[in-house]
Amino acid sequence: MKSKILLLTILLVISTSSLVGGESPFATIDYRTCLVLHPEMKDFDFVSHRFTRPQLKRNEISVMEQVYGRMAAQQKVLAPKIDALLAKQSKVQETISRTRLNWTVESTKLAQLKISQDEIAKRHAETQVRDQKKLDKLQEEFAEIDKEIVNLQDSIWKEIFLSRAETVEKLEKIVAELDETIKETAGKLNVASVIDDTLTAPEAPLEVHQNIPENTPLWSNTAYQIILKSPLPEPNTFTIANHWAPSLMKTIENLSFQHLAHRKDVGSLVATVRPAKLFIAGGQDITEQVCRALFEKYKFNSYLIDSLIKGIKTFRER
Repeated sequence: MKSKILLLTILLVISTSSLVGGESPFATIDYRTCLVLHPEMKDFDFVSHRFTRPQLKRNEISVMEQVYGRMAAQQKVLAPKIDALLAKQSKVQETISRTRLNWTVESTKLAQLKISQDEIAKRHAETQVRDQKKLDKLQEEFAEIDKEIVNLQDSIWKEIFLSRAETVEKLEKIVAELDETIKETAGKLNVASVIDDTLTAPEAPLEVHQNIPENTPLWSNTAYQIILKSPLPEPNTFTIANHWAPSLMKTIENLSFQHLAHRKDVGSLVATVRPAKLFIAGGQDITEQVCRALFEKYKFNSYLIDSLIKGIKTFRER
């Protein structure tokens, strides 16, 4: 609560000083939307939380069938080991939860004793210190098991997906570019500060699918791939394509809205490379401006840009 009050105070000071300097007090942004629609995110799979390999020949059925055949064979071999690691990890998590629950039980017992509040606080602190080493060891064990599981998954999915380490490295570059675009946009609009509203409460960590899906070329929704390959006309041309442009633009608008509304969240993974920030409603929203800047940087067709911006607007206003 104190941190929120402090931030509110800081924002009030910023707002006051910004008004004097002629700047807008602060802006808000739907960081998740900007990230999901970053052009490089077209190859991101929202179920496995990995990037697909760009050289993957998704449209060649015979090639994909061979790839899935090799993956299925590797998965069959490694499935028992993965299952055993998951079971072991679950037990470690249960022990962690019980240890933390003991603190609550201990506090309840101490509160029933006829001792001073200072003594209760002292004994409670001693209990936490005693158990913290145990917790640290358990969390290290959990992380090591998780690393083993990730490595096994990488070995199964290596022909289709980048490894988790390669994914994080690529994501770091995307996040850095997005953050720089936000700074540049804020500067052009004379915004003093930008507040992120999306990574403060990421969804619960997604359970990675262990079984290879049937009859699907990839795990995730490929809507963004479809959107970016839409046959839109070039600006200032007078061809039959212009006749169909309005209906195509409306289709892309609807598709982008659905893509944003139904995709799995990437917040939990992004939080590993970019810390969450507290959100306060209000100010100017710059989500559309930032997305447009990225689209223009990657030289998107102007019809495509307008369609995507409309899709974002629909998603933001729903």
